[in-house]
Amino acid sequence: MPSFSSDEMVERLQRAWDVEPGYSKTAIVNAVTRAAHTEEWRSWSTSEDLERAAGELLYARGWNVQLPEGAQLYSPSPARASRERRSGGFFHLP
Repeated sequence: MPSFSSDEMVERLQRAWDVEPGYSKTAIVNAVTRAAHTEEWRSWSTSEDLERAAGELLYARGWNVQLPEGAQLYSPSPARASRERRSGGFFHLP
């Protein structure tokens, strides 16, 4: 969002993701949508812009993801893995 620094946006999205973390496409989209609804914004249109951006992410063909140094992927339970595959699949990470 143009009126916020990149660092501030990362903090806001991180807070939203921390509520319900996950590594599927839908988990990331949910974090963006949650931030749109739970964070205070300078304008109501900012919330709408975030929701629109989250919706566009669902249809993005490829996502480039880089894990922070030292981060590790988790191995979900078979039930959760099945649920996440049905709801959008896992990222394909290097």
